[in-house]
Order: sequence, then structure tokens, then C-alpha cells
Amino acid sequence: MIFEGELSPYFTAGMIEVKGRVFEFLHSIPPEIIEKFPHPNGDLLTEKGAVSEDLLRDQFDENIVEKIIGKSGMDYVDDHPISWSANDEPHQVGAGFFVYADEIDWEAGFLKTESLPQRDELEEHLFWDAEEHLASALFDRPDFSVLLSGMCFELSAIEMLLPTEKLTLNSSLVVTRGDQGRQLGRPAKWDWDAALAHIVALANKPDGLPTGPGAQARIEELIAEWFIDRTGDAPAISQIRARAQKIVRSMG
Repeated sequence: MIFEGELSPYFTAGMIEVKGRVFEFLHSIPPEIIEKFPHPNGDLLTEKGAVSEDLLRDQFDENIVEKIIGKSGMDYVDDHPISWSANDEPHQVGAGFFVYADEIDWEAGFLKTESLPQRDELEEHLFWDAEEHLASALFDRPDFSVLLSGMCFELSAIEMLLPTEKLTLNSSLVVTRGDQGRQLGRPAKWDWDAALAHIVALANKPDGLPTGPGAQARIEELIAEWFIDRTGDAPAISQIRARAQKIVRSMG
């Protein structure tokens, strides 16, 4: 029923760890840049040889350098995880998490997987929520480790399936928020068109958008500030990051 879209699953807590290989950073360095730096023996290898620390510091900001220095090309590097807790709004997730799950405990209400396809291989109808839950600021082809807990469904949907059962908001099938239960629905749509139009307007001003190291982080701040100024709140950082990443790539 989840696969067919007849039930919309939610989780009250989630931890999605995001990681990628060091070689993704190295392959982004043009060969002509590499040739300008010495290639001492080391662990960070490209097709041209070992990459020097000076080259890394020339091409990446300090946060990235500290993540990758001293690692080999196949070593993993962690990106910022995507997480939420019972103190936040429950997250609706796509059916793909169930399709590719390594383990599902329906009674305990948790799901676990470490075997999701790459982003460019995801079926859109299964992972309609990819921009929110499977985003990475650092990697084009990240790997994900997923642990979701507190599985729940919309009260109205469960009532339709079990018309003879008397359900309460304390049922394990639905969620209770504080002292007042609330029926779940798909989260309100953020006005991304207006937010991105604002960023385009900034790009056309004399100063343009930020460039160079730290540009993406600053663009993320600009997007978040726009939402906060108008609504008092902002989308999840993973949603903002996915769009800021596309903006930075389009500027390259």
C-alpha cells in the first residue's frame, strides 16, 4: 500500500548519514592545476600522482582540507547528516526507503538501510523526497546510511482501512504531539519559486552572488534569511542545501 501510494508513511525521528569518497574531490581538480604543484609521495593520488597539501589548500576551503588530508582516494569523508527528532515535525518519506530497506521492524516502527542507489539512479516516483532527505553539499554521488524510527500514518487513512476499529491519537499507528494530537498531512509547500527568484535578482545586481570558497554556505544563508523574513521559519537545511548546490554548479 505504501508502494502504491495508498498509505503515506511518516517517521517522528530520523538520522541519515551522508558520506562520499575522497576521489570525488580529487577528480574535480583540473590537470593543469595539478601540474603546477609538486607531487611528493603521499596517499592522496590522482591520475597525475600524489596531491600535495599546498594544492589541497589552494583548491578547497579549510573545512574540506581537514576532512580529506592524509586520506586515500577510496576513503570515506562525512558530509553533514540529515536528522530530525520527536521535537520536530514528523517527516513524510518516499516509498523507496521501504523498497530498499535492509531491515524493517513494523512493530517497533523503525527502518534501516545502507544500500540505496546513487542519486542519479533513484526512481523519482519512489524518492519524491530526495531533495530533502538525500541531499549532499559535498558530493555528486554520496552514499547514505539511514535509520528512521517512530513510524506512523495519517489517522484518516488508518480509519478508512480499519472502519470497525476505534482508534485514538495514542495508538501506535498515529502520532501524538505534546498535549494535543494532530492529524498528519504532507508538509506545507514552501514557496521555492519566489525564493529562487530572489536569488536570481541578487545575481543580477552589481555585486552578484558569492563566489569562491564558502560561496555555497553563504547562498544557503541568503535563502534561509529570505524565508525567515517572510514566514518566520525556513525549510530544512537539507532542502536549502540541495538547491544552493545546484545554484553553485550553474555558476561554475
